[in-house]
Amino acid sequence: MNCVGGRYQLLGELGRGGTSIVYLAVDNVLQCKWTVKEVVLEQSNQSADVLKQALRAEIAILNRCDNPYIPRIVNYFEEGNRAYIVRDYVQGNPLSYIVSKNGAQNIKFVIRIGIELCEILKYLHNLHPAVVYGDMKPSNVMINHDGHVKLIDFGAAQELRTIQRENLMNSSNVTFGTKSFAAPEQFSNLGLVSVQSDIYSL
Repeated sequence: MNCVGGRYQLLGELGRGGTSIVYLAVDNVLQCKWTVKEVVLEQSNQSADVLKQALRAEIAILNRCDNPYIPRIVNYFEEGNRAYIVRDYVQGNPLSYIVSKNGAQNIKFVIRIGIELCEILKYLHNLHPAVVYGDMKPSNVMINHDGHVKLIDFGAAQELRTIQRENLMNSSNVTFGTKSFAAPEQFSNLGLVSVQSDIYSL
């Protein structure tokens, strides 16, 4: 696999979304593993400037977070026509994989994971300004080897004041939420997205 950023050796693909691919990487300088999110900046449906703006907003939000359930951002760089976000590597599996492999989970597991997700949302919603996560779904909920939650992929996250400002300017909200999980208002132009939208998704 390729080496990016002069130090991050990509070992293999961990997953992919609509605009990005996520890799496991080893840091040739620190000799440790990270997760590297790669985004192609020239895409037919979005301009490079829009994607860069979204990535920088994601990084700004994550840099405000200091929570054991949220992986840290450790680096961001652009190389060629691609941008890369380097963050903590979470050893474990997404909730979507656990359910697809093992079926419905026992009630103790469901309650414990539910409480941890509530704690994450409470943390984000109590930040000043509040953060709306925007894409709560099983594939974004990692369960680490200790059985605890790590919430990944903040690509849809927005500060509530940003949403409110866009509403006042009558500009439509651009959302990257996932149908079947996101609240209905995330796909309307009525400007009603709020912290309650995350609770709906949960």
